[in-house]
Amino acid sequence: MNEDIGSRGMTYKEQIWDVRREIFYETFYLFIIPSPYWDMYISCKCKGPVTAVYFMSDFQMAFMWIRIFNLLRTMINSSIYMDPMSKKLCNQYGF
Repeated sequence: MNEDIGSRGMTYKEQIWDVRREIFYETFYLFIIPSPYWDMYISCKCKGPVTAVYFMSDFQMAFMWIRIFNLLRTMINSSIYMDPMSKKLCNQYGF
């Protein structure tokens, strides 16, 4: 293995470990949201005598797009096009 220092100031093995750790954190985060069977009531006072009551899971489902965004971001950041050599080639050709 080549033990050269990369653009982040880490060896190749350290960079691989860093990427694996980031993927683990992202995956763990995706498994946590939403927390199943963790519900509570949220009351919102509207105009007049009306009170709207929501479940916490309603808000969690509304923000479910964060999971999709994080999954796509993880896939893109872990692709073969994000290594230093690929970035250098893209910069040379103006991409």
